[in-house]
Amino acid sequence: ADPGLPEGVSPTRVVAGGDGYVLNNGLLEVKIDSRGLVTGMLDLENLRQVIADGGQGNLLQIHKDYPNRWNAWDVDVFYKDQVENLDGPAEVE
Repeated sequence: ADPGLPEGVSPTRVVAGGDGYVLNNGLLEVKIDSRGLVTGMLDLENLRQVIADGGQGNLLQIHKDYPNRWNAWDVDVFYKDQVENLDGPAEVE
């Protein structure tokens, strides 16, 4: 037990497995795939899966924004019409 951590929490263990990693701190067991997406999160205290089967957490998305009036901080309601998931290798142009 680490005296600096709350009761029931242990230092996080990271284990490589399959196509990613499993992190466990005694309260949560989190599965992260090779893309960096959270594919499973088990609440160990309540034995409850937090991420639905087939679901993903930590998925970053970008939306195209062509503002109608101002160049900055003018997010229009239709921004969600064009979305790109950032779930693969990053490319810089």
